[in-house]
Amino acid sequence: ISGSNAKLPLADHNYIEKAEAKYLKSAATCTSKAVYYKSCSACGEKSAQTFKYGDFDYLNHTGASYLMNQKKATYYETGYTGDSYCRNCNKKVKSGTVIPKLTVSSVSVKTNPTKTTYYVGDSLNTSGLVLTVKFSDNSTSTVTSGFTTSGFSSASVGTKTVTVTFGGKTAKFTVKVVKRNASKPATPVLSSKSSTTVTLKKVTGCQYSKDGKTWQSSNVFTGLTANTTYTFYQRVAETSKNHASSASSGLKVKTNPKETLVKQNGIWYYTVNDQKTNTTTLVKYNNTWYYVKNGKMSNDNTLVNY
Repeated sequence: ISGSNAKLPLADHNYIEKAEAKYLKSAATCTSKAVYYKSCSACGEKSAQTFKYGDFDYLNHTGASYLMNQKKATYYETGYTGDSYCRNCNKKVKSGTVIPKLTVSSVSVKTNPTKTTYYVGDSLNTSGLVLTVKFSDNSTSTVTSGFTTSGFSSASVGTKTVTVTFGGKTAKFTVKVVKRNASKPATPVLSSKSSTTVTLKKVTGCQYSKDGKTWQSSNVFTGLTANTTYTFYQRVAETSKNHASSASSGLKVKTNPKETLVKQNGIWYYTVNDQKTNTTTLVKYNNTWYYVKNGKMSNDNTLVNY
C-alpha cells in the first residue's frame, strides 16, 4: 500500500474475559456470580458475549425474605422481632431486636373470690379471684396469681374494701366480716342453794337465766322464793367476735324450805315454812347448828352455837 493517506485494514477483535467494572453486566448476588461482557484485548471494545466471574455475594440478596426465631413479648418475658432470612439462599440477612416486656395498662376484677363472707379473726382467702389485665400492646389476659392485696381487716364486723394490685395497677372488691355463731353450751351445774339463793357453777364467757329470757353475768341468783322449783339456763355471751349462743338445756332446782328461829313469849321456836317444830331440838340455821330446849338457850337467854 503506497501513499501517505493509505489506511491499514482492521484486524478481527480478539475478545477475552477481563473482569473490570466497565465491563460489568450484573453484580454477583446470593444465588449467582457476577456477569461481565467480554472485551477486545487490542482495542478494549465490549462484546455482546458474557462470562461469569467470582463468588456469590451473600450480602446482596434478591427477592423476598422471611422471619425466623420471632417471639412475642409478654408481661413476664421480653420478645424478639425475629431474624430475616433470604428466600433464595436461606441465609440470614438481618438479625432481629429485643422487644421489651409488656407493661400493665389497667386491671379489673372479672370474678370475685369464692369466699366473700368472713368471721371476725379470719384471714383473707383469694381463691377463685380472676383479674382481667390490659397490657401496653392493647392485648388482654386473665390472671389468677401474682397479685397483692391490701385493706382487709377482720378485727371488726362490717363491709371491707380490698384493693388488689398487679403490675402497678389496682382494682377493688368487697367482702363482709360477721360474728361467729357460738355453740350451745352444756346444761348448767348447781354449786349451792338456800331458801332464797341458787349459785350455779361459773363458766367463763357465759351468762345465766332463770327463765331463758332475761340474762345476767352473775352465776348467783338471789331473792328467790323458798321451797320453789326454778329452771336455770346458761348461754355463751355475745362478744365483739361472736353472737350469743342459744340457751342450754334447763336445770331444775328447788330452793330450800324457809327456816327461821322466832321468839314468842320468851320462848324460841324453830320453824320450817312458817310451821313450828318440836321445842326441844338441834337445829341448823343459816348453815350453823344451834341447840334449843324448851325455847330456852342459856342463862343469859341468848341463842347459843352448839
